[in-house]
Amino acid sequence: MKTLLLTLLLCLVNATSFAIDKSVEIIVPTKTSGTGYDIAVELKPLLEKRGYTVNLVMSGTCTKAQSDFYSTSKQSTLLLFNAWSALPECDKSIPTNASWVANLVTGPAMICGKPGKDNLGIIKRKEVVTIASTSVYAPSIVKSLNPNFKYVPYPESGGTVRGFTAGDTEFIITNMIRSTKLMKDGIADCFVVTGREAINGVQPATKLFPQWKYNLLELNLALMQRNMPRDISEQFTKDIRELLVTPEWRAFADRNGYTINQTMTSDQYNNSLLLWGRD
Repeated sequence: MKTLLLTLLLCLVNATSFAIDKSVEIIVPTKTSGTGYDIAVELKPLLEKRGYTVNLVMSGTCTKAQSDFYSTSKQSTLLLFNAWSALPECDKSIPTNASWVANLVTGPAMICGKPGKDNLGIIKRKEVVTIASTSVYAPSIVKSLNPNFKYVPYPESGGTVRGFTAGDTEFIITNMIRSTKLMKDGIADCFVVTGREAINGVQPATKLFPQWKYNLLELNLALMQRNMPRDISEQFTKDIRELLVTPEWRAFADRNGYTINQTMTSDQYNNSLLLWGRD
């Protein structure tokens, strides 16, 4: 009997010793009104359902997020935006095969104006107008479409929406989460979407502006990891990629106009940075 109890105790100790530590920090390069937060709060409960203890770190900027990511001793994953990975000041957020986890969603950009206006004509005539943007869409991107755009920067996408809605700017360039809601609420006329395909009746930039250098822009939001032992890294990567095909994540992507490419590699992500080349 003593032998049996000792054997059971040893099995319990071994099981505890080899249990995977499923605590993780998700480091987000936006504030709580940014798109990164929207992604992170969708991801967090889905990971918690899989047994993870998740702490969101809202770093606010890509440079601060990089600093937090490389200074922490905790198991962490960094939310990546390929638009920011392409910036020289954020070049530490370029994943390798070893640090790569997965691409979460991919989506184009939309340019929107006020309802009832000849927004397409205004841009084609290169009129002097204001446009709200974040650092994701740099001045060189919008001014290569209309050199007479007056660029009005905001620290995060939520700010661009508030500014545009309040009438502080006449146009806005933003991601699918923001533009989808603006159209749904009747606040904006989104008249061009980057890419080759129309989305929700919005015509593609390759058709409307074939000479625009950035007419194929796609925003990839992905994850890279650090401080995870190999077994934990492999399990985390497996869990994330399985999570991406769940009905919950697909519903989030669909209602915001995103696509999912869970098989994207780090090389493919890094190649996407070329689309965001700055002048």
